[in-house]
Amino acid sequence: MRSSIGLLAGLLIVVPCAAQAASLQKPTHRPSMTTSRCGRHVVQFVTGSVRVDDEVVASGASGVEIAIAPSWRHDCRSVAWVERRGTDRQLVVIPTVGRGGQSLHWVLPPAAEDDHIFWVGRSRISVGPVLLKPRAIASWS
Repeated sequence: MRSSIGLLAGLLIVVPCAAQAASLQKPTHRPSMTTSRCGRHVVQFVTGSVRVDDEVVASGASGVEIAIAPSWRHDCRSVAWVERRGTDRQLVVIPTVGRGGQSLHWVLPPAAEDDHIFWVGRSRISVGPVLLKPRAIASWS
């Protein structure tokens, strides 16, 4: 009786750990469309191009992967994301959505997969695991 209880207790410990490990695996699919928090704008990633509100703002090779999903500024007038081309990472910012779709680009240092985009101001972004530990900072005027 004791051995079966010990076996059952051992299984209960192993099964949740296996489930947690599976849930911690990195997602293999990034969203191809992201809506701004205000609901007025949409950014779409179609093979070889990026569209904001159905306007092409960037086009390139089909080998581009979205490393960090788009992050909208609090007023929904700017959007930023991180692209990966091979081993290179690049921060892309559309500073003014709906006005010509001009994009700004910065090359980022290699980093872990736990990076996020943080809007620090109207024209300043940090990229890193947490707001106060940026791996890169970009600003524009």
